[in-house]
Amino acid sequence: MQEDSRSLTPGLSSASVQKAITLLGSGLLAHPANTTLRNHLRSGALSVQDYYAQVLRFVYRLIVLFVAEDRGILFDSAADQKALDRYTARYSTVRLRRRAQRRSGTNRSNLYRDLCFVMEKLPCETECTELGLRSLHGLCFSGAAMPDLDGCELTNRDLLKAVRALTFTTGEATNCTIEYKNLDTAELGGIYEALLEMCPRIDLAA
Repeated sequence: MQEDSRSLTPGLSSASVQKAITLLGSGLLAHPANTTLRNHLRSGALSVQDYYAQVLRFVYRLIVLFVAEDRGILFDSAADQKALDRYTARYSTVRLRRRAQRRSGTNRSNLYRDLCFVMEKLPCETECTELGLRSLHGLCFSGAAMPDLDGCELTNRDLLKAVRALTFTTGEATNCTIEYKNLDTAELGGIYEALLEMCPRIDLAA
């Protein structure tokens, strides 16, 4: 997948977001387990634009998780410490971003499954007590946001590449970590609007 380039917000460049969308979209299509996804695109049952919109929402979910976790607003104030420790040890996006910095990843899909598990828990009306998480509502985290991605697989390698693109600035002599803690609601809205305006292209043969 490829998109048109444009500027977003300081610290989170259009190039970084474009790269994450491309890596996730291409990685999902390339995975041997995702035959149904490829067939739906070939047959026209799933349009390129609809597929792009679902991958976009996945990227936006990642961004929202990065912001919420870095600002300390992802967790229930009454959460059990064991639940918080469980989240930190296995599901934390801080852990995922650090891993993306150190490792290239493998063909396993356990990191993607863990991330999807968290995303499935967030829109629930009640808090996710087993991980100490608050509920997050809205289309971004609704069950209908990414119907064609349900049940899909993504390798750790492709996920970590996308996370890396969203974690570090590009074009610098040395990598600088993007400060998601400082992104506010207006900036997040501007990012989403900019992403919606991009024009996706898919080469299924490739």
